[in-house]
Amino acid sequence: MSPLLSLDVPVIVYTDAAEPGGTAGYTVQLARGIRARGYTVAAVVPSGELLAPMRAQLADADVIVHASEDLDTSPLGRIRRVTRLASVFRQYKDGVLALMMGYHTFGGPATLAGRLSGARLIVRADLQPPMPPVTQVERLGVGLKDRLTDLIVVGALENIDACETLLGRSRRKMRVIHTGIPLERWQLDRGRADARASLGYTDHDVVVGTTSRLGEERKGVAQFIDMAGEVARAHPQTRFLIVGDGHLRPRLEAQAADLGLAGRIIFTGWRSNVPELVAAMDVFVMPSLFEGGPTTVLEAMAMRKPVVATNVGMVPEVIEHGRTGLVVPPGDAPALAAGVMQLLSDDDARCRMAEAARAHALQDFSIDRMVERYLATFAEVVR
Repeated sequence: MSPLLSLDVPVIVYTDAAEPGGTAGYTVQLARGIRARGYTVAAVVPSGELLAPMRAQLADADVIVHASEDLDTSPLGRIRRVTRLASVFRQYKDGVLALMMGYHTFGGPATLAGRLSGARLIVRADLQPPMPPVTQVERLGVGLKDRLTDLIVVGALENIDACETLLGRSRRKMRVIHTGIPLERWQLDRGRADARASLGYTDHDVVVGTTSRLGEERKGVAQFIDMAGEVARAHPQTRFLIVGDGHLRPRLEAQAADLGLAGRIIFTGWRSNVPELVAAMDVFVMPSLFEGGPTTVLEAMAMRKPVVATNVGMVPEVIEHGRTGLVVPPGDAPALAAGVMQLLSDDDARCRMAEAARAHALQDFSIDRMVERYLATFAEVVR
């Protein structure tokens, strides 16, 4: 690992996430990890009530919290926002400004404010890759922001290709930093017995599951259900578990019923005990059609679950096909089913992959490793 950023350089972490979720959680983990290493860390977070728990978590970690006001998208409102943000950023002289953004369309005022404030380094982390179609106006906006930005962080090599092709971004400015996960949450088989009992599973049931928002077609849950239909016919002892919720749930439940899975598949809805529910699974499936991460794969690997995942986002970079899991084409339910049935039919291979996956996750995908990579990257660009 390269030398890290000097401890006398303050770090400002900014996000305009509107609600709890992946971007907000990522921001907390990064800020908390950098502060734990002795740096002065400030976080600029929207003032909305939904993010009050996030601001409290940051404050508890001794991060200096600045609550930014709700967005005013009028021209005068944007000018006021740039002025206020620049005033906050100037309090951390010669600091590194890390913009934690969900999508490429956001962050213009914060980027301009960072440059006006004299930040030593402006780093933008785009946590979701661009999805086509991308308009010319979007490309123009990205180009203007990128001229003021020193470095762009993405979550996978595939995302660099997408940013270059769809947004016209310079590969020279982009770096890949894989996300980390809080390994302490994913303790081996924690709560497995209780979770399985609460779901009505017996010791003889084999559970194939996934965790996902049910609000986007790109999450591939429809393909998961088609896969379940095929696997159910060949392996009568198999049960299926979908953890998550969203507006697509009624349609997905109807799809499952049409395939005769009503008594074989459980939709849990939103649950706070996701690690315990993953522990209850015997095979984890990540069926997405398009992703930036996904962290769900890392979480299942850390929990020592054999994984069948589609070839999207960072999946081909973190799963070695046949050794730490199985990788299949996106949008291909028969390929998902073939992967799952391969694991169900070979107990030894399933155990070997699960053990190798856990070892890989513990070694390379902790929050600490992610923070270290960020600090080393900051130092590299500062030099």
